[in-house]
Amino acid sequence: MNKHKRNCLVIAIACFAIFFIFSLLLCFEVKAEDTFFDKHEVSIGLGIYTEHFRETNGDGKPYNNTNNIIVVSIDQWFATTFMNSQYVRSYAFGYSFRTPKWKPLKNEIFTRATLLTGVVYGYEGKLPDVDGWSPAIIPGIEIGYKKISIETVIMPTSSGMVASALKFTF
Repeated sequence: MNKHKRNCLVIAIACFAIFFIFSLLLCFEVKAEDTFFDKHEVSIGLGIYTEHFRETNGDGKPYNNTNNIIVVSIDQWFATTFMNSQYVRSYAFGYSFRTPKWKPLKNEIFTRATLLTGVVYGYEGKLPDVDGWSPAIIPGIEIGYKKISIETVIMPTSSGMVASALKFTF
């Protein structure tokens, strides 16, 4: 199996795993205090890891794996800035659909699935866009302890990418 097909297979398996976990979490009993809208949750996230499934883009240049991600979210609305895969400053805004926090160990450790939806700016010519703005739907999973968590997302693009951010919730 060539490298490109293997990478596509890895992306497909990862997307399936995230949607499987998302579906599984929806099956757990939701307590009265849990909702899909964790109201009054404010967080700041800093990118800690980025990895592309391909090493280089169509021009033969390596993808940027140091994205310097900064994300701020209020309730389920988010705004972020980062250096994209082509080393261009980019911005994204949108809404995060999240499952309730699943807390299997005395409410200290939790996990939940996320689906980020919105628009991203900075990929002009690389993604379908209108005046530089492109639609985005990005699956992810968050694992945390009390007010600190790591959210990992998978970009379902031709190059494929996994990015993680360390989140501090107030």
